[in-house]
Formats: sequence, C-alpha cells, structure tokens
Amino acid sequence: MGNLIKWIRLRSIALCQLQIAQYNPDIVVYPDIRDDNPDHSAIGKMMEKILKADPNEITGYAYLCIINSFGRGQSIGSET
Repeated sequence: MGNLIKWIRLRSIALCQLQIAQYNPDIVVYPDIRDDNPDHSAIGKMMEKILKADPNEITGYAYLCIINSFGRGQSIGSET
C-alpha cells in the first residue's frame, strides 16, 4: 500500500508540473496548507513544493476559506 501511495503522490506532482510547463502561467492559486480539509492541505503542500522547484518566476497565491465564521442559522445580507 505504501508504494501505491508514493506512486500516486509522484504522479500527481508530475501531472501538475506538466500542466504548469504547458500553460506557463504567471500566477497560480492553490489551497493554503492550513486548510482543515486534508485533500486541500495536501494539494497546498504539493503546489508549494512544485513552485519552489520551478525555475520560472511564478507567483503563487495560497487561499484559505473559513467556513461557518458567522455561526449556524444566521443569514447574511437579508432581513425579514
């Protein structure tokens, strides 16, 4: 199982590197590593690793969404 996970991780990195090389973006937006969702956090870590190793000067922006910051049951922007 460990080898499969390692292969998937390396394959994911290779696919992202290929997309970056193909499109040659100036800016890449990706999830912050502090995201509570483990999938989002893993993508954030992977993208930071890729961008640090990329010889081109690509600007990376990590975003972090805070869910339920207004509490449950509250509506925003509408009054009854």
